[in-house]
Amino acid sequence: MRYVTFDFDGSPLPLMLTAGALFDIYDRFGVHDSILRATGAMEDTPQGWMACCELAELLMQQAALWRRRQGYAARKRATGWPWRSQDRAAVRTAVRQAIARGFYRAVPSGEDAGEVNLVLAAREDERAEDPERLRVGFLAVCAARLHLTPADALLLTPGEYLDMVTLLSGG
Repeated sequence: MRYVTFDFDGSPLPLMLTAGALFDIYDRFGVHDSILRATGAMEDTPQGWMACCELAELLMQQAALWRRRQGYAARKRATGWPWRSQDRAAVRTAVRQAIARGFYRAVPSGEDAGEVNLVLAAREDERAEDPERLRVGFLAVCAARLHLTPADALLLTPGEYLDMVTLLSGG
């Protein structure tokens, strides 16, 4: 399963880190650190809790996009669900698990396990730190090598993208 299910007031709510979500995070916070450190989502402060709620909302939106793309019916929900009224530990755990699942790689590689910075995976030069250049490079690889449309490419998890590139590279 590509997403984590969070029990939101008795209803299952999927959370999923996709390439689209990762690029949104890169645009907002930069590309120099892990997602959880860069966003401050795990900090035990009011700002950290707000960042965690915003991150949970983004991951929920991406899971909904992926499910609709897979043919599932859209679920009706009120906008601005009160993430802040949920158990903090449970939300933080679900966000942490969704991010870990997004970076999970099924194809073994020689790299360290854990979060993979797509900037470093795509290029080693200074220009790769620009999120827009990264997005263009990612979509170009997906179109040319993986034969994916931009909409499909942005719904990949970072781990799936790296697995496909690894397999096509013969490694």
